[in-house]
Amino acid sequence: MMTTTAPPLPGSHVPVDDARRLLSLHDLTDPTQVGPGQPPHAVQLAADEIVAALAATGVPVHRHRTNPVVAVADNYDRLGYPPVTEDDLEAQIRTVVTAALPGMPQRTIPAVHPYTRAGRQIEVADERGAWIEIGECV
Repeated sequence: MMTTTAPPLPGSHVPVDDARRLLSLHDLTDPTQVGPGQPPHAVQLAADEIVAALAATGVPVHRHRTNPVVAVADNYDRLGYPPVTEDDLEAQIRTVVTAALPGMPQRTIPAVHPYTRAGRQIEVADERGAWIEIGECV
């Protein structure tokens, strides 16, 4: 476990030194952060597959890169996405998981958190059939 003596940022639970270190890491989905002559990272390729799969279903996809530190309200409430039905949400989840992890058994289960409304926990089964959480969504 990492320990630091730096105080946390205002309104944060992350010490300043830890926040600086984390913010210095490059975004593995951003092609502009790949070094000259370097191939794209696997995370970038997976993100590209997910975006293409969603776009193919007619879902509008917009990549917006700004400061990675955002308020919870900016990360969820103010994104401006139109409301979706539970069926639409399930279909989008299937599209994303299938694009990222083709052939993996998948499921969603209800998840209640302070930052979700009708949230879903997204899981895939490993080769032994054990369910592993891979994401959550509202």
